[in-house]
Amino acid sequence: MLKVYFVDDDSLIIEEMNTIINWNEFGFEVIGGNTNPKLALDEINKLKPDLIFSDIQMDEMNGLKMVSLIEYDTNVVFFSAYDRFEYVVDAIKLKALNYLKKPPKKADLIQIVKEVKEREEEKFNQSVFRITSRNEISDENEKELENLFNNFRILPHMEYRLIAIYGYEISLDFIECLKNNSAFVYKLYEDGNLFIGLAYKMDVESIKKHNDLLCGANAAIGNVLYDYHNIYNSIRKIRVNSKTRFFNQKNYILLIDDFTNKAEEIIEEIINCDNLASFQNEVHLLYDRLNNTVLCADVQRIYYTLVMGLFKFGLINNVSELISISVLDFYDNYTEMVNDIYGYFSEKDENGFAESAIYSMVEEMKTNIKENSSLSVYAKKYGYNAAYLSIVFKKTMGTSFITYLTKLKMDYAKTLMITKPKYPLKSIANEVGYYDYYHFSKMFKKFVGCSPTEFKDENNK
Repeated sequence: MLKVYFVDDDSLIIEEMNTIINWNEFGFEVIGGNTNPKLALDEINKLKPDLIFSDIQMDEMNGLKMVSLIEYDTNVVFFSAYDRFEYVVDAIKLKALNYLKKPPKKADLIQIVKEVKEREEEKFNQSVFRITSRNEISDENEKELENLFNNFRILPHMEYRLIAIYGYEISLDFIECLKNNSAFVYKLYEDGNLFIGLAYKMDVESIKKHNDLLCGANAAIGNVLYDYHNIYNSIRKIRVNSKTRFFNQKNYILLIDDFTNKAEEIIEEIINCDNLASFQNEVHLLYDRLNNTVLCADVQRIYYTLVMGLFKFGLINNVSELISISVLDFYDNYTEMVNDIYGYFSEKDENGFAESAIYSMVEEMKTNIKENSSLSVYAKKYGYNAAYLSIVFKKTMGTSFITYLTKLKMDYAKTLMITKPKYPLKSIANEVGYYDYYHFSKMFKKFVGCSPTEFKDENNK
């Protein structure tokens, strides 16, 4: 709760100010008032209220003088029975929030308290992001942020989770769902693409059932925060794991608690590689190890470790080349980034081991045209990661694995239609691994430009 304090030499005015609006309803707590401005000044400097209402003309001390002696920055509203221009000027000089004539109107007070709350929240939010946007991670940063939360009286000291939503349009329906599953959701930050907030005692399992409300965005739910413990790293983590959006699907809710962070283990194993062969093996294993085991911020750290390995084993030789492959800020998709990693390593496969494997694969595919073995089956057989092998295949053969395999099947089907004109089309489809004739016919027309029947009739006149 924000604190409010009244100063007026008329006790009836103070009583009226206490009851004219429901202060608690607007997030304020009345902490006191005094008819003596000198005594009020002492209490104000001790209690540090967030909002002060003060009369101007008082016997013991002028209200303007009293406010000028306040030892901290706060929000002040002056009121007076006299509509004097010089009072207004002096109030402006003291950076007063407003100047009201007595008696104050309820509507004016409501407008003021809303404005003060918005101002305090904005100051708080700016401070949060000023601290969390710093590049260096330090105990001082964390302590500064913890103190900020501890002194921010809008939020009670309860159990919170950070939540971030990232997408082209933030779903208001999903945010409303959050509010329905928490005592309240406090917004820390929001722009067109990113919402970050604090949710009190969030029912996570209930929230995860409503991912359809995200409308194409993704959400990340952070660890439980007790008394804002370690909130600095928590906010940094939630920001990067929402905004970089390294996920393979839309309408995805990432619960950070669900992840087993193996980043340090992976980095250590890469660093400990003592020869090129062991380094290449780590690269081949990397895709499966990264997928659903580490957070996207750690993926970047792992990637930079791999780049250092390129230097170590002489696969890159200059800084400009390092810079060109180390820019990860433009990626929207986890798979895209990882595939580019393998693509780069495939280019640096000086010995051509993977390329040789591709040619062997192709010969096997031609021999076993009826088989429908997936790329992952071949990758396991030849000892490569499937994502890595996919990139090398496209580089070597000029097209993707599935496109190449389908074209092989269609070319063989054409050969059968020409050499065996009386052979039923369904049997030909079976010979090339299609047991659903409709699917075969559809793929044939896509690759050949006409239906199987049209091709057979045209070539057997």
